[in-house]
Amino acid sequence: MIVTRRALADDAFAIAVIHVESWQAVYRGLMPSEILDRLDVAERTEMWRKVLAGFGSDVLVVDDGSGQIAGFCSLIRSGDADSDSKTGEIAAIYVDPRRWRIGLGAALLGDALKLAQARDFIQVTLWVLDANLGARRFYERAGFRLDGLEKMENRWGTFSVREVRYRLPIASGAT
Repeated sequence: MIVTRRALADDAFAIAVIHVESWQAVYRGLMPSEILDRLDVAERTEMWRKVLAGFGSDVLVVDDGSGQIAGFCSLIRSGDADSDSKTGEIAAIYVDPRRWRIGLGAALLGDALKLAQARDFIQVTLWVLDANLGARRFYERAGFRLDGLEKMENRWGTFSVREVRYRLPIASGAT
């Protein structure tokens, strides 16, 4: 049984492992391999410890029934210049590559959207690499639509990627 819950501070390492392994799997061929190969779980663990200890971010984790964290999703208030306090953003959503296509991502996204409603967001946006066609199809199946914005994002000062923004209007005030 798939179960989602809010992440705890003790989940930082598991989230970091999924974050690194997912990037290495999904972005291979879309980003330089030398960058992906240098991703560091310890560094990401520290980053996630800070995120989980901070305010303004809701992180959910998913368990596929094995008792182990198999994915995570981070919901924040959008920081985009054209957004207001009623716009949420899926800042990250990743699933263990060994557990892709069994419904974990959909469960995470669905519960993140419920959380967005509870936080009184009226819409949710997300940024995705233009070339990440699998992720784009996933978001489109969930009802997200391109909203026309795109940007070039510089990564580690060594390369740039084109990102496009998706948007989903949602009803607010759900309990």
